[in-house]
Amino acid sequence: MPWSLLATPLLTQHVRCKSGDGDKNLSLKISTPRRCDVTLQSEHLPKVFLLVRGSAAVYTPILKGKAGEFEALRHVSPDVRSAIRPIIELVPDDEGHINLDQMLRVINRSIPSGLLISLDFTYVRDGSASLLSGVAEHLCLAGIPLRPLVRSDDSSEALGAARDASRLHGRGACLRMGTLEEDPSTDEVEERLSDVLAGLGLEAEQVDLLIDFREVLSQRDVDRVAPAARKLLKWSENRPWRSVTLAAGGFPESIAGLDRDAVTAVPRYDAMLWKSVTQSVNSLPVWFGDYGIANPAPVKRVPHPSMPNLRYTAGLNWMVYRQASPREAGNERFYELCTALVGSSHWMGPQYSWGDERLDRCASRSITPGNASKWRAYGTSHHLAVVTDRLASLGEP
Repeated sequence: MPWSLLATPLLTQHVRCKSGDGDKNLSLKISTPRRCDVTLQSEHLPKVFLLVRGSAAVYTPILKGKAGEFEALRHVSPDVRSAIRPIIELVPDDEGHINLDQMLRVINRSIPSGLLISLDFTYVRDGSASLLSGVAEHLCLAGIPLRPLVRSDDSSEALGAARDASRLHGRGACLRMGTLEEDPSTDEVEERLSDVLAGLGLEAEQVDLLIDFREVLSQRDVDRVAPAARKLLKWSENRPWRSVTLAAGGFPESIAGLDRDAVTAVPRYDAMLWKSVTQSVNSLPVWFGDYGIANPAPVKRVPHPSMPNLRYTAGLNWMVYRQASPREAGNERFYELCTALVGSSHWMGPQYSWGDERLDRCASRSITPGNASKWRAYGTSHHLAVVTDRLASLGEP
């Protein structure tokens, strides 16, 4: 059953959603005077539904909206693209504002066709409601599917904007539990859940639930969080959510304390938490979410250039390379790092992902060594491939 979104080039445009249930008309003001024709083919919508019902091989990476992460998404393979539902946390400037036109240009250039995304405006001061409305309309015109993200404490204005975006794109919504200061809890959501669903104009069956514990940086954190995570997953069974994702971030906020001119294994405690908790859950599949190769904390500006480094996912560890010498070589020290990587036992080969191909070329010095954004892109590309591969082949991240 294909869905078609059509907008005629009028001052006030009417978006007609065609489905088997008949036509539904929404009146939206879209300033871009061109035709919006987004076809959501049946192979996309049912695939999302079947994955929820039939397997846990779906991955929700929560990525910072920065150049490296966007470049990694731009180059995902078809297999990875079909198995991920990225959430992009928009990164504002130092004043808390965001250049909307610039952000939309980056999204247009970076998001592959058919990749369903969600945007999180938590760190933006300009007001998520007005921004989301404009972004949703633009992405519709660009052919990029959007699943709006909300929180239980969102204002009625924000919920209304998410409702309009959901109707425009036909992809339901994502309800994110957990905040910067607090772990997720039933108290956080239960009191307002009916109002949130009513504000969205959706049933639970049309909403993806994201249970986000943010930082888990040690086995002690895993042991502390696991009982609460099991309790929340049990609570989630009270409603027929479209999907349930358990997310956390295990990468440290800083790697400055790790050895120089060496590789250090950093445990993926987020994956360990998911494995520990889901082994005791016998309900619908629980999706996996993490923060890629970054820490969940808000982005901090780095006052000086980064030492060449690489975060390379290998099983339940990140292999973190830091190359300090020779100092006078500058970013060309990244070549030495890549040479060590391709000679290691955890090297996956240049065909494994776009990032691996670039790392192999850096090892042979056939491309420039790049900079911190490129190193993040290469590592993120490899990480997305590893997690989706492990979920598909092992049933764990």
